[in-house]
Amino acid sequence: MRRLLLASLSLALVAPSHAGEPTPPGPPSLAAPVDHAIVYSDRARVFRAATVTLAGASLRATLVDLPGSVEAGSVQVRCSTAEVARVEVTRVRSALPRQRLAQQLLSQLEGVLDRRRALEGERRVLEAELGFIDALQPTSQLPRAEKEREGVAVHVEAWRKILTWSEGRAARIRARLLALGKERRKVEGELEPLRVKARELDLGAARDAVSRVVAELRGSPGRHRVLVSYLTRGASWLPAYELRYDPERRSVEASYYARVSQTSGEDWERASLRFSTGQPETLVEVPRLPVWTLGTASDFTPTPRARATPA
Repeated sequence: MRRLLLASLSLALVAPSHAGEPTPPGPPSLAAPVDHAIVYSDRARVFRAATVTLAGASLRATLVDLPGSVEAGSVQVRCSTAEVARVEVTRVRSALPRQRLAQQLLSQLEGVLDRRRALEGERRVLEAELGFIDALQPTSQLPRAEKEREGVAVHVEAWRKILTWSEGRAARIRARLLALGKERRKVEGELEPLRVKARELDLGAARDAVSRVVAELRGSPGRHRVLVSYLTRGASWLPAYELRYDPERRSVEASYYARVSQTSGEDWERASLRFSTGQPETLVEVPRLPVWTLGTASDFTPTPRARATPA
């Protein structure tokens, strides 16, 4: 039976870099997709599998970049064919595939919101102009008797031109307001699906630093399978039941299944899932009883004796 080598994790936790600072180049990265996961009531232990090729006696490689929901102290690296000499978990400014999608979605959201703000600003300007045009009426501030006495002249031709222009301008503004309403509804239709995707991708975590797992392996040259496991928040499951009644057979079939939800920031495509009602943060260990040795012997060897028969 091959001995399973588990590194004693000396986790080097480094403070996250400031935004805008370039991340120093590290060891080569490997592909480590999610292989399976154990889902608990409030978190999950995720297992990722990677293949490491050793060309010499040792190799230092980046195994995987993990989202911020991962508990860095829970990271474990195992390999059954090579020795895991050292494991480092550092916080770096990198972009996971899900974070890159979130950043692209954020850019689309900002573009649509800018269009909506531009339409809203144009609508307010046109409504103010329409109110000003509607207020243009040929009126005089003099009383009727005074106008008849002084013979106030009304410039009919000038007012005809003003009213013709104002009516034409008002008609064009109302037509534009109708078009703006249609464009606003179109923009709202584009905005709603983007908001749904934003809730799924968690845009708030798109700019967070990620946990980079770097391991140093020692062993014989060749290909070695490495398993990376860790606890992540944002995953849970609930039991669900379904009862089906067959009236012909007069039987009831009960189905029991799990309903899983996870917002950990990573994809679990084609990963097998197992479910547990335990608490992973609670360590259950058999207590060690103190030993009190009398004499020089540390081991007790029982000696059989003849059974005594009372007189």
